[in-house]
Amino acid sequence: MGYRRVAATLALCALEAGCSSSSSPGGGGNADSGGGGGGGAPNRVTGTCDQLVQDYLSIETAGAGGTLETGWGSVPSVLQVVPPGGSFCGTATFADGGGVPTTLIVSDLWDQQISSFYAPLVQQIASGCTLQPVDTMIGSPLQESAAPFACTSTGAGGTIIADGSYTLIRITYQP
Repeated sequence: MGYRRVAATLALCALEAGCSSSSSPGGGGNADSGGGGGGGAPNRVTGTCDQLVQDYLSIETAGAGGTLETGWGSVPSVLQVVPPGGSFCGTATFADGGGVPTTLIVSDLWDQQISSFYAPLVQQIASGCTLQPVDTMIGSPLQESAAPFACTSTGAGGTIIADGSYTLIRITYQP
């Protein structure tokens, strides 16, 4: 899915009279880094839930079908917290994603900011739940900051991902 997002972003950028590293969605970096190994956050498309989710779903599904629902899906109540300045958008289910619901939140968290905000919440899910180190990738075709988490006591787990093209946080959880 990441490749389709980059390809669609490049096509959109070309239609908008060209791109530069400072204007391209997902291109270039900036100085407002969350720290850590990934460096600065890429320049990402910002907007409201309606704007970002509609664009994200159309690119991510690429004809495969996706729906957005108003609830939090399978995300545990302790993770149902929106970062400061963010907005809860809903939960998407993609036809080609194995049916795992993906909760979408507009937020500019990136890299180690994800760990700082979500690690204490993940620990509250159940005994033995920990957020793994954030893995930030900036490059083609995939740009994201991802932090998987696992609960040794229950076998549950998921991933918290900051999208590299949009100011969206994606949360998946499998009990």
